[in-house]
Amino acid sequence: MPALKGAKKSVIHYRSTESEIGNIFIASTYRGIARIALDCKSKEDFLKSVRMDFCGFEYEEGGRITLDAARQIKEYFKGRRKKFDLPLDIIATPFAKKVYRATGRIAYGKTKSYGEIAKEVGSPGGARAVGSALKRNPVPLIVPCHRVIGAKGDLVGFAGGLKLKRRLLQLEADNS
Repeated sequence: MPALKGAKKSVIHYRSTESEIGNIFIASTYRGIARIALDCKSKEDFLKSVRMDFCGFEYEEGGRITLDAARQIKEYFKGRRKKFDLPLDIIATPFAKKVYRATGRIAYGKTKSYGEIAKEVGSPGGARAVGSALKRNPVPLIVPCHRVIGAKGDLVGFAGGLKLKRRLLQLEADNS
């Protein structure tokens, strides 16, 4: 994908932050958070994945937006933040963006099914399409896809693994 047209500066800022679940990597453009990785093993792996969507950018460690995201993520894990307040710069299809907006409205400590999200975005019967969009969610935690569950209340489909999904839901239940 080419650099953003009209961008003030074609730079991706990135950083990592330690958390209760391990190292979390964060990347942003000047517009907002573009990627969060909960499961990357190294900075190199993270940057490789980011470069797939942001070709032609320069990469610099640091940045105000990533610093704010790291702070808010730490607050979330300490139970002091129930909602993130960060600008986003997500590359996704129009359908996926609708799914991310609907998912972002799920309250802290609550869950919705894939089918409920599908109905909310005007695609009844589109639970699998919702799951497919959430599988590619570039900003987990911020777009809380861990709060989306199966129709019967079962934990299914989380890119970070079901153990992590269970842990995040338990963290929220404990702090609600």
